[in-house]
Amino acid sequence: MNSLRESEEKCRSFLEAANEGIWIINAEDKTIYVNKKMSGMLGYTQQEMIGRPGWDFIDEKDRCVSEKIREKKHQDIDESHEFKFICKDGSPLWALVNTKSFFDRDGNFAGCIWMFTDITDRKQAEEALIRRENEFRTLAENSPDIIARYDRQKRYIYVNPAAAEPLGYSPEEIMGKNSIELGIDPETTKFWEESIENVFITGKPETIEFNYMSPEGKDYYFNTQLVPEFIDEKVNSVLAISRDITDKKIAEAKLKETLENLERLVRKRTAELEKAYYSLKESEKGLAEAQEMAHIGNWEWDIAANKTYWSEEMYHIFGRDTNRPAPVYTEHLNYIHPDDRDYFDSSTRKAESEKTSSIEYRIVLDSGEERTVHMRAQAVFNEENIPIKVKGTVQDITERKKAEQALVNLEIARKKEIHHRIKNNLQVISSLLDLQAENFSSKTCIKNSDVLNAFRESQDRIMSIALIHEELHEGGGNNALYFSPYLEKLVENLFQTYSLGNASISLYTDLEEDIFFDMDTAVPLGIIVNELVSNSLKHAFKGRSEGEIQIKLFKEGSGGEEKTESGMEKNKKRPAGKDTGTADTGYVLVVSDDGAGIPETINLENSDSLGLQLVNILVDQLEGEIELKRDNGTEFMIKINVRQGSLKSQAEEKNSQN
Repeated sequence: MNSLRESEEKCRSFLEAANEGIWIINAEDKTIYVNKKMSGMLGYTQQEMIGRPGWDFIDEKDRCVSEKIREKKHQDIDESHEFKFICKDGSPLWALVNTKSFFDRDGNFAGCIWMFTDITDRKQAEEALIRRENEFRTLAENSPDIIARYDRQKRYIYVNPAAAEPLGYSPEEIMGKNSIELGIDPETTKFWEESIENVFITGKPETIEFNYMSPEGKDYYFNTQLVPEFIDEKVNSVLAISRDITDKKIAEAKLKETLENLERLVRKRTAELEKAYYSLKESEKGLAEAQEMAHIGNWEWDIAANKTYWSEEMYHIFGRDTNRPAPVYTEHLNYIHPDDRDYFDSSTRKAESEKTSSIEYRIVLDSGEERTVHMRAQAVFNEENIPIKVKGTVQDITERKKAEQALVNLEIARKKEIHHRIKNNLQVISSLLDLQAENFSSKTCIKNSDVLNAFRESQDRIMSIALIHEELHEGGGNNALYFSPYLEKLVENLFQTYSLGNASISLYTDLEEDIFFDMDTAVPLGIIVNELVSNSLKHAFKGRSEGEIQIKLFKEGSGGEEKTESGMEKNKKRPAGKDTGTADTGYVLVVSDDGAGIPETINLENSDSLGLQLVNILVDQLEGEIELKRDNGTEFMIKINVRQGSLKSQAEEKNSQN
């Protein structure tokens, strides 16, 4: 018993140490043993395979072979088969399986022993070879080039359909024959076969060109690549790829003839060019003189090489020595005024992408003199739409800019003088009204009559207009009025005019900065403020010792209207459907007091008061709307839209001056 156990242990040790996979199947097709090599090949543990049928691990396509082997299980089987197994991770395993039946002592079939050899690498190589061969045939069958394969005896062992026309035979008729058997002339055959033999001997590819006449008498020129094909490091065959270059050869012959004609033409043209050269030199001289008179120079910048060309006038404009080379881009920047360098650089880079640009900038010469130039630049692009160079012109416009500035200064002075005269004339009218009022008062001995009030109100209106011209006059004479300071001066004059004895009336203003209006807006809006504030000063605080008047001015949407919306009584609206456009800005003017308030009997639209009538007319003129709140005093809210445009630039100019 011990001897039997020792024998089994030795047998198991032998099986476990084997380099081949060993698989034992019993008579019921169940696995009763696999060695570690076998289970490792399939990725299972030995315990996972015990008890499962062998065909359970075989690919479905090979199970029919397995079935046939099982049908012969009672015979003494000693066979070899290739099977495709499926590993535990799903990957394939190709194996050569040697099957050997074994029987018990009574001669009954007891099972099979399978000996496994992993041939996966070989099968994959075979499949890859088949794929490559199929790919080769697919390419060859559809190639316009002649593709042929030759054996050691220079016989065709493969040829594609493209060979049929030049050789005069179908591929099936060509296979197995050599060049002589196909009727190719002996001289061409000799050259051809010697070239193939040389590749067999050296194992190196060759390129040859030769002329060939087909059986139908058609001339061909071929460029052929001869490539060795190896098996076990020996040249087994030669692959020939022949391209028809007949058209190319014909073109080369025509080109040669054309070149010979060109040589004759070149000699003739050279003489003409020599004559044109001297004419061109005269033209260049004339161009240089024209550039000098117009102060225009031309330049060119090669981006990749970072090289620059300057015409002679460019040197004169920049005050650079003509013996020095044109400056590269970074050196050129040193001539640009420090405040203009970023602008110049961004504009030049912009020209690289947008093809053209036109800018004005200042330059500083070596002498320290500052000049103004105008540059036009144009980018040149290659086939890939990549900028390769930038070229353009530079014109010295210093004198022109000085003349333009002189005209601007003259225009400013003219406007300033006009505003000054208008203001003086308005003040004269105001003085005349004052004298007329005094004359009327002395004659009638009535100092508080309605007529005197009318004189005073007219005088106030004229002064509000005069203040506008005073502000414009002091602001440089342009047509944009910085409105907030104007309002403060206007109200201050009104407070001085309507002195209320001991009454302590305070003023609160909340005026947004940087608001500019033109004359068409500023004059009516100033008169509106004049009417509303003077009305409060005259009527709101009778019988009171103190009070407050508030004036607010802000852009719509800035938050200033949040405290003025409730309880408002709208009496006018802006025209329906008016398209203000994106350049329009909404403004809100609020004039309020905490006085007695306007009686309910007074209607805003149909008031008998000349002042309120005038306010309504002016709001209509501005195409705005006016709203009235009567609670806790009086509050007028006026909303208008103002087209901006040039006023914005004038506001920016005002800020820069401040």
